[in-house]
Order: sequence, then C-alpha cells, then structure tokens
Amino acid sequence: MTDIPGATRGLKQTLAPAVHLSETPSSIRRPAPGLDERGAEIRAWLSAAS
Repeated sequence: MTDIPGATRGLKQTLAPAVHLSETPSSIRRPAPGLDERGAEIRAWLSAAS
C-alpha cells in the first residue's frame, strides 16, 4: 500500500505497483480522475472519431 494525494480529501491509500523494474521503475504520480472529471473531453473525442 502507498499513500497518494487525493483530489478532494487529503491522502488516499492505494495499491503500490506490483512489479519493480530496475531500468524503468514504476510510480504513482497522481490520483485517478474523479467521476466524470474527463467525461466531456472523452465524449468529444468519441464523437470526432466516428
């Protein structure tokens, strides 16, 4: 488990990366987007693609 800054509530616990690579280490840099935070952007992209 690792702590990351949450968008609205301070620190959140999340699973740490399961694989540790020496040449290309993984990390969690920001929290997942909130509910529908990117919805308009995704819908615009989908409508342009069709």
